[in-house]
Amino acid sequence: MLGLALLSPAVVAMVYGLSRAGEESSFAATGVAVPIVIGLALLTVFVAHALRTTKDPIVDVRLFGYRSFSASATLMFLSGAALYGPLFLLPLYYQQVRGFDPLTTGLALAPQGIGTALALAVVGPLADRIGARPLVAVGALITTVGTLAYTQLPANPNDVLLSASLLLRGIGLGAVGVPTMAAAYQQLPHSAIPRATSATNVIQRLGASFGTAVVALILQQQISDHATGTDAYATTFWWSLGSVLLLLPLATLLPRRNQGRADNRHDTDQQRN
Repeated sequence: MLGLALLSPAVVAMVYGLSRAGEESSFAATGVAVPIVIGLALLTVFVAHALRTTKDPIVDVRLFGYRSFSASATLMFLSGAALYGPLFLLPLYYQQVRGFDPLTTGLALAPQGIGTALALAVVGPLADRIGARPLVAVGALITTVGTLAYTQLPANPNDVLLSASLLLRGIGLGAVGVPTMAAAYQQLPHSAIPRATSATNVIQRLGASFGTAVVALILQQQISDHATGTDAYATTFWWSLGSVLLLLPLATLLPRRNQGRADNRHDTDQQRN
């Protein structure tokens, strides 16, 4: 109960602070900094409690002792930012800069969903055969290529090129997501899987909130600096591209192949780093 009482308001406070960052155009604004600091303080107390408790904590921070889990958790945070940040930007770009109505905007964004669906159909079996590391690296590269066109937005962009870029983004993000999630459980004992699931859910949501807050803040600052609509969005997409590039070095920390899951204390202790 104490863990829930600490973690829930910590996550709520941090997500609220991050959501206000775009509105305030600053992470230093009181309405942004105060809830984030409160959330971090509560999270620190929760971590200390989780390490001391003899019961199963709501989020088991000891899971980060497994290299595959800690690498996957970091990748999930960044991939959440890489996915949800542009999901915030793209509809705004098409409606505010291009003048599309909501239906046309939805149709313009459909290729990304199609790409993700195509990737999900094949990455699962591939992850079992070759492991998460190469798939995540290739997925990050594909996502990078798919994002580049939006960092070079001309006044009259080629819609076919943008649609193809979104298709690539969807394929790349799908290739990153499934193997990363699978790798998080690879070295864990069966008894730890429920606790790992709750931890990954929290991490993904924080990454999504962080990514959205950062791109909203950058976009607002670009507009405030009197950048044109197209230039403001293109510059903001460069920052979004940065979160994708960070996936590449982290992919090297994932297991190369499926090494199996430990079923006893001796095996799991040997797999800890």
